[in-house]
Amino acid sequence: MIVNVWDWRANLKLASNKVSSRVKAVSFSESGNYFVTVGFRHVKFWYLEYSRNAKFKEPVPLMGRSAILGEQKDNEFCDVVCGRGESADSTYAITRGGLLCEFNSRRLLNKWVELRTTSANCMAIGSEYIFVGCA
Repeated sequence: MIVNVWDWRANLKLASNKVSSRVKAVSFSESGNYFVTVGFRHVKFWYLEYSRNAKFKEPVPLMGRSAILGEQKDNEFCDVVCGRGESADSTYAITRGGLLCEFNSRRLLNKWVELRTTSANCMAIGSEYIFVGCA
Protein backbone atom coordinates (compact mmCIF):
# COMPACT_ATOMS: atom_id res chain seq x y z
CA MET A 1 0.00 0.00 0.00
CA ILE A 2 1.19 3.49 -0.82
CA VAL A 3 0.53 7.08 0.26
CA ASN A 4 0.92 9.67 -2.50
CA VAL A 5 0.83 13.47 -2.57
CA TRP A 6 -0.45 14.79 -5.90
CA ASP A 7 -0.53 18.14 -7.63
CA TRP A 8 -3.73 17.08 -9.34
CA ARG A 9 -3.96 20.17 -11.54
CA ALA A 10 -0.56 19.41 -13.08
CA ASN A 11 -1.16 15.63 -12.93
CA LEU A 12 2.14 15.29 -11.07
CA LYS A 13 3.00 13.01 -8.15
CA LEU A 14 5.06 15.12 -5.72
CA ALA A 15 5.85 12.64 -2.96
CA SER A 16 5.25 9.00 -2.15
CA ASN A 17 5.99 6.29 0.40
CA LYS A 18 4.84 2.83 1.41
CA VAL A 19 2.54 2.20 4.37
CA SER A 20 2.34 -1.01 6.35
CA SER A 21 -1.45 -1.09 6.75
CA ARG A 22 -4.53 0.05 4.86
CA VAL A 23 -5.25 3.74 5.37
CA LYS A 24 -8.80 4.31 6.69
CA ALA A 25 -8.70 8.13 6.86
CA VAL A 26 -6.47 11.15 6.30
CA SER A 27 -6.47 14.74 7.58
CA PHE A 28 -4.29 17.74 6.71
CA SER A 29 -3.04 20.11 9.37
CA GLU A 30 -4.33 23.68 9.34
CA SER A 31 -0.83 24.90 8.39
CA GLY A 32 -0.57 22.40 5.52
CA ASN A 33 2.89 21.28 6.71
CA TYR A 34 1.83 17.72 7.47
CA PHE A 35 -1.03 15.27 7.26
CA VAL A 36 -2.02 12.27 9.37
CA THR A 37 -3.18 8.82 8.28
CA VAL A 38 -4.92 6.21 10.43
CA GLY A 39 -5.78 2.52 10.16
CA PHE A 40 -5.36 -0.77 12.05
CA ARG A 41 -2.58 -0.21 14.63
CA HIS A 42 -1.69 2.84 12.55
CA VAL A 43 -1.48 6.57 13.29
CA LYS A 44 1.22 8.22 11.21
CA PHE A 45 2.28 11.84 10.73
CA TRP A 46 3.61 12.65 7.25
CA TYR A 47 5.72 15.78 6.85
CA LEU A 48 5.74 17.84 3.65
CA GLU A 49 9.30 19.16 3.81
CA TYR A 50 10.30 18.56 0.22
CA SER A 51 11.53 21.18 -2.19
CA ARG A 52 10.49 20.83 -5.80
CA ASN A 53 13.07 21.46 -8.51
CA ALA A 54 11.37 22.02 -11.88
CA LYS A 55 14.05 19.94 -13.63
CA PHE A 56 13.02 16.75 -11.83
CA LYS A 57 9.69 15.07 -12.44
CA GLU A 58 10.25 12.15 -10.06
CA PRO A 59 8.40 12.10 -6.72
CA VAL A 60 10.49 12.57 -3.59
CA PRO A 61 10.24 10.20 -0.60
CA LEU A 62 7.50 11.23 1.80
CA MET A 63 8.78 11.41 5.40
CA GLY A 64 6.52 9.72 7.93
CA ARG A 65 6.74 9.28 11.70
CA SER A 66 4.51 6.96 13.69
CA ALA A 67 2.52 8.29 16.61
CA ILE A 68 3.40 6.99 20.05
CA LEU A 69 0.28 4.95 20.83
CA GLY A 70 1.23 3.48 24.22
CA GLU A 71 -1.43 1.15 25.58
CA GLN A 72 -3.73 1.93 22.62
CA LYS A 73 -1.32 0.34 20.11
CA ASP A 74 -3.64 -2.57 19.20
CA ASN A 75 -6.66 -0.47 18.19
CA GLU A 76 -8.22 0.08 14.79
CA PHE A 77 -8.23 3.83 14.19
CA CYS A 78 -11.01 4.67 11.74
CA ASP A 79 -10.99 8.48 11.42
CA VAL A 80 -8.75 11.44 12.17
CA VAL A 81 -8.98 15.24 12.25
CA CYS A 82 -6.25 17.80 12.80
CA GLY A 83 -7.04 20.57 15.25
CA ARG A 84 -7.99 24.08 14.16
CA GLY A 85 -7.41 27.50 15.73
CA GLU A 86 -6.44 27.23 19.40
CA SER A 87 -6.24 23.43 19.14
CA ALA A 88 -4.07 23.43 15.98
CA ASP A 89 -1.26 21.64 17.87
CA SER A 90 -3.51 18.65 18.56
CA THR A 91 -4.66 15.79 16.36
CA TYR A 92 -7.74 13.74 17.23
CA ALA A 93 -8.46 10.16 16.18
CA ILE A 94 -11.23 7.71 16.99
CA THR A 95 -11.05 3.96 17.30
CA ARG A 96 -13.67 1.60 15.93
CA GLY A 97 -14.34 0.52 19.53
CA GLY A 98 -15.25 4.03 20.64
CA LEU A 99 -12.19 5.82 22.02
CA LEU A 100 -11.55 9.48 21.19
CA CYS A 101 -7.78 10.05 21.34
CA GLU A 102 -5.79 13.29 21.40
CA PHE A 103 -2.21 13.44 20.09
CA ASN A 104 0.04 16.39 20.87
CA SER A 105 2.49 18.15 18.55
CA ARG A 106 5.16 15.56 19.40
CA ARG A 107 2.90 12.72 18.12
CA LEU A 108 2.38 11.45 21.67
CA LEU A 109 -1.02 10.06 22.71
CA ASN A 110 -1.80 12.73 25.29
CA LYS A 111 -5.22 11.54 26.51
CA TRP A 112 -8.28 9.59 25.50
CA VAL A 113 -11.92 9.29 26.53
CA GLU A 114 -14.36 6.42 26.17
CA LEU A 115 -17.32 7.48 24.05
CA ARG A 116 -19.60 4.83 25.63
CA THR A 117 -20.68 3.40 22.32
CA THR A 118 -20.34 0.03 20.63
CA SER A 119 -18.91 1.54 17.46
CA ALA A 120 -17.47 4.88 16.33
CA ASN A 121 -17.36 5.56 12.59
CA CYS A 122 -16.52 9.12 11.61
CA MET A 123 -15.70 12.54 13.00
CA ALA A 124 -15.46 16.23 12.15
CA ILE A 125 -14.07 19.21 14.00
CA GLY A 126 -15.47 22.69 14.48
CA SER A 127 -14.05 25.75 16.17
CA GLU A 128 -15.01 24.51 19.65
CA TYR A 129 -16.30 20.95 19.40
CA ILE A 130 -15.50 17.55 17.97
CA PHE A 131 -18.40 15.72 16.35
CA VAL A 132 -18.32 11.90 16.31
CA GLY A 133 -20.67 9.60 14.42
CA CYS A 134 -21.40 6.53 16.55
CA ALA A 135 -23.63 3.47 16.34
